[in-house]
Amino acid sequence: MGKKVLVTGAAGSYGSAVCELGKQLGYRMIPTDIRDLPKHDPNFIQCDISDKADVQAKFKDLHPNAVIHCAGIIDVMATELHQKVHLDGTRHLIEQFKGDPELAVFITVSSGAIHGGKDDDIPTVESDERVLKDSYTRTKAEEYDLAMELFKEKMIVIQPALVYDELNRYMFKEIAQMASFGLLVLLPEHGNLKLGLVHPKDLASGTLLLMERGEFGESYIISDDYPLKMRDLVNMVADKCEINPYNPKRSVPASRLKQITESVGRLLDNMPSLRGLEPLGSIMEEMGLGGEEETETEEEEGGMKLPIDTAYLYQHHSFSNAKIKEVTKRRADTYRLLESSKDFFQDGWKPEINPFFEIPRLIDYWIEKGDIKKKATFQDLMEFLIDYVMNMNLF
Repeated sequence: MGKKVLVTGAAGSYGSAVCELGKQLGYRMIPTDIRDLPKHDPNFIQCDISDKADVQAKFKDLHPNAVIHCAGIIDVMATELHQKVHLDGTRHLIEQFKGDPELAVFITVSSGAIHGGKDDDIPTVESDERVLKDSYTRTKAEEYDLAMELFKEKMIVIQPALVYDELNRYMFKEIAQMASFGLLVLLPEHGNLKLGLVHPKDLASGTLLLMERGEFGESYIISDDYPLKMRDLVNMVADKCEINPYNPKRSVPASRLKQITESVGRLLDNMPSLRGLEPLGSIMEEMGLGGEEETETEEEEGGMKLPIDTAYLYQHHSFSNAKIKEVTKRRADTYRLLESSKDFFQDGWKPEINPFFEIPRLIDYWIEKGDIKKKATFQDLMEFLIDYVMNMNLF
């Protein structure tokens, strides 16, 4: 029954989308995750990929024809998990399957975020220099390099844009929530800063097509064709929540917002030096700001870090998907696992989900769930701000 494809992170939106589409196309998908799957799958293998012994025990008799390593930790504060999943997990998987004669291709997933944002509206390409600002981007870049170092002869690296759906909502949902409370009354550069997105279903189709046609030793950005402007998202929320949209005439220069966020960052970096001052020092230690439990990484980086990349607020983050379109069209007669894959996207991969139609549906979903409020009250706003601060692990 079909060629076997092992998919890590299968409990997440991206991994589950890869498994679902793969089944439809005729592959035998083998999902694995440290968590249980939302839906039962007889082929599921529960495994902690950061544990080498567990990998060896669970996969010793598997012999997959392909590995798609989707597992990742988005939270920029989860430094220990970044090391375990992005680096230790990747190494364990490569060591387990590199010598297997049945394995035709190994895909690991880095991130388009390793290139940072840009002041000008120039889409990011795979060859752009790296801008590593936190544990997430640093370990995703190191995962890229590790994969190429250990297994370049059968390796393809994928670099997704910002993944969005009901579950993948880093930055995206927070911005929508703030807009629903009317907090975004003015936007940098009149709201024209762009944000490149990709839906898990498009990411899944691009991943499977690269598995068949991508060139070894290469990386590919996967992004949709519809870079969203910040004002587009704010206007969608305003329409759904029945509030006044922001005034496009009111704006702040991106350079000014950058100065403000950098000043706040320097203040946070210097907080640990205040720990000896009383009573401020005691209060800060109780809040977890610069106490004695700092890790070596935190000390090297200069203290506390914000849980989001503030550059999303004052830079363009758009991406070019030209490379994946070109290679999947040029190699349309190529296949590694299924000959029938030559019938998929014969003119090259193209994204099929338009965020201008999908995002209003997501906003409706969040309104139904109570995550976003229609005609929010002052009490709703205060509860949101308190929950947001609490989720930053400051208390």
